[in-house]
Amino acid sequence: MASIRSQFKDIGDLKVARLIAFSNCYLSLPVVTIFIFVVSSFSTNLVAKSNPLPTFQWNKRILILVTPNTGNKKYVKQIEMIKNKLLGIKDRDIIVIKIIDQKLLGVSKEQSREGDVLEILNLYNLNGNKFSILLIGKDGDEKVRSINPLSMCIFFDLIDSMPMRKNEILERGKNVKC
Repeated sequence: MASIRSQFKDIGDLKVARLIAFSNCYLSLPVVTIFIFVVSSFSTNLVAKSNPLPTFQWNKRILILVTPNTGNKKYVKQIEMIKNKLLGIKDRDIIVIKIIDQKLLGVSKEQSREGDVLEILNLYNLNGNKFSILLIGKDGDEKVRSINPLSMCIFFDLIDSMPMRKNEILERGKNVKC
């Protein structure tokens, strides 16, 4: 603005100079808008890539089981507990995803991409060589983590205490107890 003042001596000319400066800012607005759009699109892609299971967010709760092999005693025990509570799992919109020997099971090819196993293991800080179980809420946040099998009642009680689940119970008019 100081350089503009030096060029224009009287008040009328200063008003013109301010108008020109404003016009220049206004004309650059589309450029700024395009820049913001490009940057936000880029950052949205980064967020989408950081979540390997985006199709489930806000629709499903995810129970992730990780084991080096299907013979792992902890894994076998957890699978048995899951099989005994299938109605409660369905009622709570839980999808069970297994990572066995670095392979992803329980997710269709349309819902997964190459490299998802490593992304899931890294994102949730899981070791593919040891048993672990992890519950991810519909909001995408981690709710429970354990290196030992857990009763499905522990998961159900936690889920049933959440506001989103309480709304589901009211809307559906039912709740499969543990």
